[in-house]
Amino acid sequence: MQQDTTTWNLDTFNNKQLTYNFARSIEGFFSIYSPALKHIYGDFTIELLHGQKSRLVATPSIYGLDRYINIPENTLRPSGLYIFTGDFFDLHQYQFKAAFLAKDLTFPKNPMIGPPSAGFDLFRKFSNNNELFPVFTKNDLHEFSSMTPCLHIHLIDLRKIDLSNPERKTLKLMFEEKYTRLKSIGC
Repeated sequence: MQQDTTTWNLDTFNNKQLTYNFARSIEGFFSIYSPALKHIYGDFTIELLHGQKSRLVATPSIYGLDRYINIPENTLRPSGLYIFTGDFFDLHQYQFKAAFLAKDLTFPKNPMIGPPSAGFDLFRKFSNNNELFPVFTKNDLHEFSSMTPCLHIHLIDLRKIDLSNPERKTLKLMFEEKYTRLKSIGC
């Protein structure tokens, strides 16, 4: 039986407490996609589990209604957009900042650093698609230059999902509420 969770090995991060705090801080702003189950969860918690290996576990809320099933993985695409803490850029007034990184997780020559919502807006504008929304998956939590955690964002294209109109409308509303929440904190 497959687990209904997404996990990250915390032992691979140098600053475990910062990674845990960062992971917990994203809970209300993004949705998570489980490729094993082909589900999207809007309501989830990230907990720290100790054992032979320390790990972070994202578990869907048992009371949450924001759960969508049978979402094919081919509706997601990597964005190259990474979310960091504002503190990493000495921008302490911002909870999150975003930057596009190269595939080897390095900054390009002239990095664009700004609010995550601006990155999402760029994707929507250049793809002429207002149906793109940010999600993250199991392999999206990384450590940047052995210093700080960062979160890679995937984009889900609602146009590619086979849902009824009411389901699509509800899913889009969930994504838009999270997007609005992110913008409301200046991100």
